[in-house]
Amino acid sequence: MSGHTARSPYGSWGPEVRLILVGNIGCGKTTSADTILGQPSHVSGGRSRSCQRRNGTFDHRSLVLVEAPRWYWSGGKMEESVRKETQRAMTLVAPGPHAILLLVPVNQFTEMEGQVPAELKEVFGEEVLGHTMVLLTCGDYLMGSKEEEYLQREDPGLRQIIAQCGGRYHFINNRQQQNREQVQQLLEKVDGMVKESGVFYMKTDQEREMEKRVKERTRELMEIYRAEREQRKEAKASQPLNETKAWSGSDGVEEHAASVDRRKERNRMEDRVDASPAYSRLCSHQQSASHDVREETAKPSSRLNSDTSVTSELRLVLLGRSGSGKSTAGNIILGQEVFRTLPDSLTAVTQDSEKKKKVVEGRRVAVVDTADWFNSEKTPEEVRAQISACVTLSSPGPHVFLFCVPLDQPAKSELQALAALEFVFGREAVQKHTVVLFTHADQLKASEKDDGVEAYIAAQRTDLLKLVERCRDRFHVLEWGSDGPEQSNVSELLEKVDQTVQEAGGQYYSCPAFKEAEDRVRQRQVE
Repeated sequence: MSGHTARSPYGSWGPEVRLILVGNIGCGKTTSADTILGQPSHVSGGRSRSCQRRNGTFDHRSLVLVEAPRWYWSGGKMEESVRKETQRAMTLVAPGPHAILLLVPVNQFTEMEGQVPAELKEVFGEEVLGHTMVLLTCGDYLMGSKEEEYLQREDPGLRQIIAQCGGRYHFINNRQQQNREQVQQLLEKVDGMVKESGVFYMKTDQEREMEKRVKERTRELMEIYRAEREQRKEAKASQPLNETKAWSGSDGVEEHAASVDRRKERNRMEDRVDASPAYSRLCSHQQSASHDVREETAKPSSRLNSDTSVTSELRLVLLGRSGSGKSTAGNIILGQEVFRTLPDSLTAVTQDSEKKKKVVEGRRVAVVDTADWFNSEKTPEEVRAQISACVTLSSPGPHVFLFCVPLDQPAKSELQALAALEFVFGREAVQKHTVVLFTHADQLKASEKDDGVEAYIAAQRTDLLKLVERCRDRFHVLEWGSDGPEQSNVSELLEKVDQTVQEAGGQYYSCPAFKEAEDRVRQRQVE
C-alpha cells in the first residue's frame, strides 16, 4: 500500500496500539500475533473458541492484540456462539481498536474468505470496514513474486475484499519473525489509517435500534407530509369550482365559510412560526396525550448521571441555524472530517440528525449534529421528525447543548431559537446545560480582533451578550486553522463542558422526551 503516513516516535495517536485479529480456521492468527509481538504464545490450542488477549511492546509502543475465536461456519453462516464471542473482543480493547486485521493466507483464498467482510459488518456494524486492513499471512509462499503480481493473478474475490477495506493490505512472513521491519511497516499503515478514520467503536444494539427507529420515524413523517402537501395542491386546484358550488343557497354559504376557515388554519400552520406555539405542536408526539407539554418538558430528571468518569461517553448536541458552522464544529471537536460540510453551499447541508463518536483526549465523545429545526420555513411534520431524531440519538440525555452562533452575522433569530429550545426541552436545558459556541471567528476583520474576540463581543455586539447572559455566561470561541491551536482550543472547550456538567450537579440533561426515548429502547430490547 503506497502513500504511508510518516511516523512520529509514537505515531499520531499515542503510544498504545490496540488490534483485533479475525479470520477463518487456519488463517494464522496466533503465529501472526507471535510475529507482531516478537514472542511466542503460551496458550494451548484448546482455547481457540474464545478470545485471547495478548500484550507486548514494539519500539517503545505498548501493543494489545486480541485474537478472535476461530470462525466456524454452519450452512454458509457463522455459528451464533462464535459471533457473540467475536463481539466480546471489543470489550478487551476498550475504548476501541485502532485497527481490525482480517487475516487471509497467501494462495489459500476460498469462497468462505469472500463471506468474511459481510460477516464482519454483521458482527461489528456497517462502519467496520473503514477500520479494517487485510493481513496476508504466509508471505513466504510468494516464492519471490512481487506483491502486486500476486494480487493480480489471485482470485478476483481477494482484490474485492481489499477494495472493500479501502485498499489497505499488508503481507507478513511468519517464518521470519526476526524481521521487525515488516512489523514496523504494518504499524505505520495502521497509524496512517487511524489518522484518516480514527479509533473504531462498535455501536451497541441499543444505538443500532435507535438509528433504525429514527430512520423509520423520519420516513413515516415525511410520507405523511408529502401526502398532505399533495392534498393541499389538489384542494387548491379545485378551489374555484368548489367556491362556485358553495355559494348556491344558505347551506352552501355555511359550507363555504367552513372551507375558508379550514384553509386559513392550514395556512397558519405553514406560515412562519413563533417559537412557543409552534413548538408545542412539534414536540407533542414526545409527550403523553394526558399531560400538558409545557409542564412536562419543564421538569428535568433528578436522576444522577452514573457515567461521569473521564472514561465514560460525553454526549454533546450541536444546535443552530443553517450556516452556523455546526458540522464544522463537530469535525473540529472530534478531530476528523466525520460530518459533511460544504462551505460555499447556499442551502443547508445537514438535513437529518447524525451521531458520530471518537476518542478525544482519552475519553469517548459522542457528537450529535442536527438539522436547522429552528428554521421557520420548515413544516411542523419536518421539525417534529428532526426533534425526535435529536432526542433519540442523544438518549439518555446530552451532557451539554452547544448552541452554535456565527460571529460574523447578526444574531437576529438566535434569541428566539433559545426560547424555542427552552420551550421544547425545559428551562434548565438553557440555563444549566447550554454553552454558546461562537463560530466563524476567522471571518472577523483584523480590527475587530485586535483586542481579542471576547473584547469585540463586549464592546460591539450587545446582541451576542444577551445570548451569553441567557446561558449563565457560558460561552466559547471556537477557532480553526492549524492543528495546534485547534487541539488546544478543543481542550479548553471540553474543560468548560466538564465545568458545566459539574455545576449542574454532575448530571446529563433529561426531560420526559429523553426518558421516553430511553424507555422505548429498553422496552424494545425486552421484547
